[in-house]
Amino acid sequence: PRIGGAIARFADGSAAIIGGRTPGGAVESRVEILDAARGTLESFDGPPVVDHAAVTLVDGRVLVAGGRGATGDVVGDALVVDAAGARSDLTGSRQ
Repeated sequence: PRIGGAIARFADGSAAIIGGRTPGGAVESRVEILDAARGTLESFDGPPVVDHAAVTLVDGRVLVAGGRGATGDVVGDALVVDAAGARSDLTGSRQ
């Protein structure tokens, strides 16, 4: 369980679960890909982020942006994830 995380669906029906806080209060740095149809949950390292947004893009990938990092600083970068777990880090200065 976690709070302050984000979830968004991919075009194939699977979902990305990104960041948030653990029950102990630590900022989560995992990105999980849940495929309920196959009954799988895959996990990989992502940015530690909480109180951010995740939206499904027109091409079916998920964009993760905003929020706060592990130290409480505003996150100025974005992340794009696809259903296979591939990711692209986008650097910006949105602070």
